[in-house]
Amino acid sequence: MLTYTNQINYIFFGFFSNLGIIAAVAAAITGIFALASLVSALVINAKSLSYVSSRFHEHLINYKTIEDSRIKIDLIQSHYTCCGIDTWLDWSMADLNGTSPMTTTTNMNTATTVPTTSQASDTTDSSATTNSNVQTSTASNSRRKRQVMPPHNSIEYLIITYGVTLPKTCCSSNAIFTDTVESYCISNANNTVNSFYPIGCAKQLDIVAGNQAMGFGVINSFIIVLAFVAIPLALLAGSAPMD
Repeated sequence: MLTYTNQINYIFFGFFSNLGIIAAVAAAITGIFALASLVSALVINAKSLSYVSSRFHEHLINYKTIEDSRIKIDLIQSHYTCCGIDTWLDWSMADLNGTSPMTTTTNMNTATTVPTTSQASDTTDSSATTNSNVQTSTASNSRRKRQVMPPHNSIEYLIITYGVTLPKTCCSSNAIFTDTVESYCISNANNTVNSFYPIGCAKQLDIVAGNQAMGFGVINSFIIVLAFVAIPLALLAGSAPMD
């Protein structure tokens, strides 16, 4: 026959045994949810860059005509000191040239127009004289290009060769702007490299997203390990005999 004390012990033993099972189940559920959350975060991080790039491209195209796109683009570029999606050349797709009163003539254009003018002015001369003038003019412009243009493999050469009208948020404080309201600047103002941010925003946003995903992954990994360590401990505590 069980005494009153033994009855109390059995009651508490059954309670703590059930409590241990409940704690183990709760730990397992927590670990499963943390694992699912970690996998979801990795998938979202892998797809976020392409999504952000496509949305950025859409707003870039509409920058000139839609105020909401202009606000979002300016906010990102000013905050992360970046320009365009992958590079500043992306702004050539936005067709901002029509807003700029400044005309920038590169040496590449000079090389193609001068021979034509020379050839048109000498139409009354003989064919030999015309060819000679064209060759002389072309050689002269080639020498001028070699004197002015930087090396072909440098970023400076790329900027001077391909002049792109950029929004204000691409330009630094000491940039040369195209108008008095300082709305736009040109990458090669006056045939020199203007002051702007050459790095694309996709790279900057990818760094931020990667850092956030890493922090989120560390937290979820810790929760997963803690949960699955707690499962056997909870079962062991629930099955321990009562004195």
